[in-house]
Amino acid sequence: MKVLHKHKEEVRLLIETVEDLWYLHSILEEGDIVEGKTIRKVKHNEQEGRRKPVFLSIKVERQEFMPTQLRVLGTIQDGPEDVPRGEHHAFTVEEGSKIKITKQWSTYHWARIKEATEKKPVHILMVVFDRESCLFANVQQNGFDILSKLQGNIQKKQFDQKVRGNFFKDIAQQIDAYEKRKPYDHIVVGSPSFWKTELLQQLTYPWKDKVVTAAASTVDEAGLREAFKSEDTEKALHLASTSKEVRLVEELLSRIATSEKVAYGIEDVTKAAQAVERLLVTNNLVAKMREQKKMRELEELLKAVEEVKGKIFFISDGHEGGKKLDGLGGIAAFLRYIVTA
Repeated sequence: MKVLHKHKEEVRLLIETVEDLWYLHSILEEGDIVEGKTIRKVKHNEQEGRRKPVFLSIKVERQEFMPTQLRVLGTIQDGPEDVPRGEHHAFTVEEGSKIKITKQWSTYHWARIKEATEKKPVHILMVVFDRESCLFANVQQNGFDILSKLQGNIQKKQFDQKVRGNFFKDIAQQIDAYEKRKPYDHIVVGSPSFWKTELLQQLTYPWKDKVVTAAASTVDEAGLREAFKSEDTEKALHLASTSKEVRLVEELLSRIATSEKVAYGIEDVTKAAQAVERLLVTNNLVAKMREQKKMRELEELLKAVEEVKGKIFFISDGHEGGKKLDGLGGIAAFLRYIVTA
């Protein structure tokens, strides 16, 4: 995520990755104003409307979070003259989207923005192939950067050709060459049916654990999009993003067993705020504090931790690490020194 512009209550954001959609989902609240380019059916003089790009602002009522997009639904506040005010509209926010948000920004919101903007970009190599051709591409913010296309020689009845060696071995060697040039976080290989098995048999390289398999019907950009947006790819990328959170919680539990330089539960963490080195907060606790109208209490704690240069990590409750942290009250901290009562 990138902050493009900031002025008083207005912030303009660029959504750079799928993961940014989750951060945006946690920031947006009912009553916020979202503004940006969108597609809307517009009618003229009783004629059947046609869909066209328009620039609108809506007042947020609710959100629908999906793996590759966030739908933000609300009532139209401003836009072209031929778009009625007060009607409902849904923004579809995805990678590459630019939106402006007008809201009351809190310490919690800025902590989420900071976390999103400081995340290192994930480097993904896409490989789609069949037995005759293979396409290699890097995943970029707004699409794919095609690196090369490899062609295999397949013997067919109408041509007097011989099979050129092992094409799947050639693909594996080309992946290895790209990996040595710039190490990747993930390598997504997509193909129709059983060709993936043929390739996997050739993967004897150290990077083979980075490989994610997916379905791809064609060896072109459509095939790249299909493989990238597949359920298997989404699960793998989500697992990688949560692994850091799980490690943090496991480190915390180990520290609790062996050291006094830790605090957990809202009361004890608040008392130790000046000593906090790293603070872990579950999304579940944030939701509960909102429901109980106690967000000001959490806001003050986050602000106190930031003032002493402590790092803040928000932990999902959708994995085992988050559930364990919820069992400790949903909040815990690594301390720089022991705090006595």
